[in-house]
Amino acid sequence: MDNYFLGLDKKIAKWKVKYCGHPRLVLLKIIFQSFKLLFLPDKSYKFRLDKKYPSVAIAPGIGDALWSFMFIPALLKKLGQKRVNLIACDAEDQGVVRKRSYNMLERFGFVEKVIPFNFRMHPEQIVDPETGCYNYIPLGKNEITDDNPFDYSYIVNGELERGKSLEEIAKELNLDPKDVTTDVFSDYKVFPEDEVIANKLLSLNPKGYIVLYFGPLKGNTEENFNRGELWKTYDWYVLSKLLHDIWKLPIVIIGAHYDLSYYNKFLQEIPDYDSANSFVNLIGVTSLPETIALLKKAYCVVGYTCGMPITSTYLGTRTAMFWRPQNLSLSKHLKKHGFSKEFCFNWVPKKMVEENRYITLWYSEDDGYSVFEKMVLAGWSPDKDSEKKALEFLKNVKGK
Repeated sequence: MDNYFLGLDKKIAKWKVKYCGHPRLVLLKIIFQSFKLLFLPDKSYKFRLDKKYPSVAIAPGIGDALWSFMFIPALLKKLGQKRVNLIACDAEDQGVVRKRSYNMLERFGFVEKVIPFNFRMHPEQIVDPETGCYNYIPLGKNEITDDNPFDYSYIVNGELERGKSLEEIAKELNLDPKDVTTDVFSDYKVFPEDEVIANKLLSLNPKGYIVLYFGPLKGNTEENFNRGELWKTYDWYVLSKLLHDIWKLPIVIIGAHYDLSYYNKFLQEIPDYDSANSFVNLIGVTSLPETIALLKKAYCVVGYTCGMPITSTYLGTRTAMFWRPQNLSLSKHLKKHGFSKEFCFNWVPKKMVEENRYITLWYSEDDGYSVFEKMVLAGWSPDKDSEKKALEFLKNVKGK
């Protein structure tokens, strides 16, 4: 029952806006919600009764879930089970990203059901003042309550953010480190309709296409990794123009519908750029399974820190991913809010690092030219001719 009262003040504030501050309507909404709580079956009891499969709590984000999926197969092996019920944290204040990952989660063979539930992922002190990292509910075996109706919590973000290795986290979870896997998509179902758009793009150029993920407006201006616009729309312009003019590969822009706001900012600030002939804009067009297929078949991916480049990294696609230096806080309200530097690599498949298929990019340090240089020096040029042209261009730029 206590779960109902989590964020109740935010719910009431939302209802006030919805009903234009009308006190009777707001009161009726509170009464109706209370009636549901008192007289309708509590969903948490369903979790208690369903003992066929263990229930595992995860964070709702795409990348968050994939990090948990490195460890869930090891749990299943330990328990002698084949599937789990995923209890995905779900709350009204998650906004536009709410349930974003569900279409992906349901495709994994070891997932029986995806059950949304509003449990508290963070304790009262959300950010650790010493490390600047997020705090999360305890890992591992959980005592089931109405507020936390799951057998295990596998929200491993906090440990990864603090720089712990997969082996260290496995030991905390009492798992055999040998059973932990970074091949998280090995049990993912792909349907033919998922690949239609990706195959169509490949037909335009057999060498492939480049995927760029700009990210959301707020994350590139007011908060999170690119707070303060350390990487500007002009940098995207420079990078995309170099890739288009020198590598001669089609450029595909991906994202959810809420990412259009930053793309529109890009178009407004770079009005002379012929984006119609340079980009295939698929923002808000593709489903998540279609986007995963696009990432899988892409020549390479460059993206804002989120589930998109995390996904492409696990898929084995060449991925360049942005990070924020640890001395620059993610939040304007906290002097110290960030992650350990090891977090940039501790979840990445070793083969991706060894083969230079994964590159770290840094807000405040990199610009469009330096990112292009990193990609060229990593051996990503699609052919010898484009590599030669790229190296000559970079030499001339440094000579000026």
